[in-house]
Parts: sequence; C-alpha cells; structure tokens
Amino acid sequence: MMYDGSMSRRVEMARLLVSQRAIVGDVLDVSVCPNPILDMLLDLYLARHESREVYLWPLCIAAHCALSTGHRKVRFMEKRGFVIRGNPGLDRRRANVLMTDRGVELMDTILDRMTERVFDTCAAQQI
Repeated sequence: MMYDGSMSRRVEMARLLVSQRAIVGDVLDVSVCPNPILDMLLDLYLARHESREVYLWPLCIAAHCALSTGHRKVRFMEKRGFVIRGNPGLDRRRANVLMTDRGVELMDTILDRMTERVFDTCAAQQI
C-alpha cells in the first residue's frame, strides 16, 4: 500500500496514541481509564495499514478487556458499521475482525483532528 503524507501522519498518530495508552496503563493501571473501543479501533486501523489480520482474542488483549467484553464492543461497532466480523467457523475466537471503509473514514477524521491539535499547540508554543 502506498502512503501519501497525510496517511503516514495518521498512522504515526495512531501509533503514538497506542503508545500513550500503554504508558498510562503502565503508570495508572489500565482499569483506571479503560477505553476498549478506542484501543480496538486503533489496533484495527493499524492492522489495515500493515496488511495484517486481527482476530477477536488478540483484539481483546490489545484493548485490555475480557473476551465477553470484546464480543459486546465488536457487536456495538458492527451495528454502527465501523467493523465487520469474518466467518469464525466453529471457533468464534478465531473470527477475524476487519475495519470497514466507514471505520477507516472515522479514524482518519479522528487522527487528522488530533494531528492538527498537536501541530497547532506546538506552533503556538514557538511564538
């Protein structure tokens, strides 16, 4: 996949947010400020740009949530059209989860706005 400048900034911001969430989790404990949907969306966004598959169980690990919570959160995101679930066969834990085009657009908007905020703040501090 070829990245333009805005795409690489989005991916960089997504990685920064994953890192930031990990630091906060390490210092405060992930239970203090859980946000499994954001964690899942970030992981799925990066997976799409890294051409890797994401299955439900590792997605729950990335979001620091139980499998039952992960199922509920994925179902919530499915209803809103952010993700789709692949065919799990007999083992529902092996269901892959894919971000839809609508989910990507949502994340692009979030990441663009966050990037703008960071650059605006940096520019203001240099004055």
